[in-house]
Amino acid sequence: MLIDRPGVPATTWGCSRANIDAVLDDAAPSPAEGQCSVDLYAAINGTFSPNTPLSVFDNENAAGTWTLTSADLSGDYAGQLDGWGLIIACADVNEVNVVEPEPVSQGLMGMPYGTAQFGPVYAPVDIKKYFYLPSGSVDASNLLGCNAWPAGTFTGMAAVIKRGTCAFVTKVKNAQDAGAAAVVVCNAESGGDELMNMGGADSTIIIPSVFIGNTNGNGLVSWYGTNGPSSRLQISYAGYPPTVTISQATAITNTAATLNAGVNANGPDTVVSFQYGTDITYGTTVAALPGTVSGGSPTAVSAGISGLAPDTLYHYRAVATSFYATTYGPDTMFMTNGTYSSTDAFPVAIPDNTPAGVTSTLVIPADACTSIMDLNVAVQATHTWVGDLIFTLTHNETGTSAVIIDRPGTVGGGFGCTLNDINATLDDEAASPVEEQCSGTPAISGTFRPNNPLSVFDGENAAGTWTLRAVDAFNGDTGHITGWGLNPACGNRLDVAVNTGSGSGTVTSTPAGISCGSTCTAVFPRYAYVSLDAAPSADSYLSGWTGVCAGYGAQCPVTMSVQRSTTAVFEAVADFTYTMDPVSGNAPVTVSFAGSAAPGTTAWSWDFGDGQYSSVQNPVHNFSTASVWPVTLTVTKDGSPFSITKNVTTNACGDTYPQGILGTGYFPTVQAAYNSALSGDAILIQAKDIDIAGTLTLNRPVLVTLEGGYNCGFSSNLFFTTLLNSAVVISGDAVTFENIAIH
Repeated sequence: MLIDRPGVPATTWGCSRANIDAVLDDAAPSPAEGQCSVDLYAAINGTFSPNTPLSVFDNENAAGTWTLTSADLSGDYAGQLDGWGLIIACADVNEVNVVEPEPVSQGLMGMPYGTAQFGPVYAPVDIKKYFYLPSGSVDASNLLGCNAWPAGTFTGMAAVIKRGTCAFVTKVKNAQDAGAAAVVVCNAESGGDELMNMGGADSTIIIPSVFIGNTNGNGLVSWYGTNGPSSRLQISYAGYPPTVTISQATAITNTAATLNAGVNANGPDTVVSFQYGTDITYGTTVAALPGTVSGGSPTAVSAGISGLAPDTLYHYRAVATSFYATTYGPDTMFMTNGTYSSTDAFPVAIPDNTPAGVTSTLVIPADACTSIMDLNVAVQATHTWVGDLIFTLTHNETGTSAVIIDRPGTVGGGFGCTLNDINATLDDEAASPVEEQCSGTPAISGTFRPNNPLSVFDGENAAGTWTLRAVDAFNGDTGHITGWGLNPACGNRLDVAVNTGSGSGTVTSTPAGISCGSTCTAVFPRYAYVSLDAAPSADSYLSGWTGVCAGYGAQCPVTMSVQRSTTAVFEAVADFTYTMDPVSGNAPVTVSFAGSAAPGTTAWSWDFGDGQYSSVQNPVHNFSTASVWPVTLTVTKDGSPFSITKNVTTNACGDTYPQGILGTGYFPTVQAAYNSALSGDAILIQAKDIDIAGTLTLNRPVLVTLEGGYNCGFSSNLFFTTLLNSAVVISGDAVTFENIAIH
């Protein structure tokens, strides 16, 4: 009810003056009910609060038909409705809010979210409310939602599920099968509040899903823990501007290229074009194909362009315009191929029937093309009876060579093509072989496959001198080389290594090329944008990168402006190190352990093998006796357990066997170890005071090293060893002393 007989019940008959020209606004300080101005234009003129708050419409989708009903409840006077309209403040953010039970914590309001590439998207302007249920409140062992839920678990509700272990589509599909109306996926990593749009594809998913940060996800779970089934959330969707992603240019030649991008309209029709030029002011705009996209999934768009300058760097970007906004894609670059022509003094005569023939050279400057991706060769010659001619291309710096034309027409027998002249481009990708050409003037004119593939030059640095040799293999005809050139498609090499550390994983690239372990080197077009994706094995995690990707997470963007290299380092989820104290003497031995701290690790469980346990990350444990202890660490990461067992040896810490020879064993005295040593052996001695109490006689014809200072496990060299009460007699071959003091 906007206006209800203003002045009633404040007066008996209400306002007696004429006309209304008002805006009704809940925020206005004065009510329409109290207005009755002497203004000759309108008795109610201005902005006033309505009789009933308009907030009753808040959170509704404004789309559809609205009706204004007006009624005159007394006789004698008549009038008319001259016009009316709505001024709507629409939601301008996409967010998750907890709305019940009230009062709601402000920390659970305005939580931003990412969307999904699968399932339906919310329609603008859309506001949905759901009672919700965290997965851990149903089954703690299925916190990540990777396993099927009992039928009806989430009927009509929003399922709140932690990220981790399985794919997003698996989580959402499992929740949908259990009756969920929507899914909220929460980042599982502590402090992981960076949003993402969930990838994946599953046409059977028919419910919407969103992604929120770790802090907000924990807030939802905590709120449910306090308020139980009355907990209710609201998902608001106000519409997104289109998003534009990078794709590298393809079909690059010396004068043309195809521009590519990915555009997600995020709903309504979106018009797409490309801007390009030799700098970031661009200057030229061309329509994309398709020119209009819509929906909630990325669409590949492209545009072919021509008339470009050879060996020139170009910038381009995609531009997407929808009802909500215009989005400019990131600046992307490509470089056209260079064309290099021989500068010899043409024509160059081809001697008749001479095996040595004649050569012509051209030079490609340093750094012009560090890695050849593809090579085409242009050859022009005037010569009668071209079936006599052989052309060989050689890269002098590398020694690589290919016969590109070999007496065309002679493979099937006979004397080859009897016609004259050549004006041809040799291209491995051409449809027809040059060997079969013989028609018209010139006899060989167009683009053809060479006799031997030019791909033998792929991957080489093009810089240096190239030689074209022409040989006339039969007498009676003569002619000349009138020109030739090279058109290399150039790229830069990307080298990737996988340093497994204590773990394992793979690195792949978009566009394809890198798949490391197996394929760790690829050549990409100059200035191409390459995305590297590091995927750890199930029991490992990415601990970091070195090289060009240093500082990045699982995905690393690389612009191939020069040759690049990087290394991905994977570590095991479950791993530990340990140190002993003391490093000498009899048991008991105190061992300090350090458990791994992979992102997402929530618990550590130690079994020391001696009936003792711990649940801290870095425990200190006393082994009371000498033995080999199988120590097992089990960590919990993203709800899943991972274990590792290492043997911890304490038997070498006693006085009985303080020295040993690797691969041979331990000995009660240095003399006993020396007596068993072979030439080249190192006798490892613990860092302790060793009472010789007599003479140490080194009298054998062997070259050995007495190497002191080792810890009780002989795994590290820490301090000096002291030989006490000793008389050392050396009467055999040479002996080396390291980290040993003799007293």
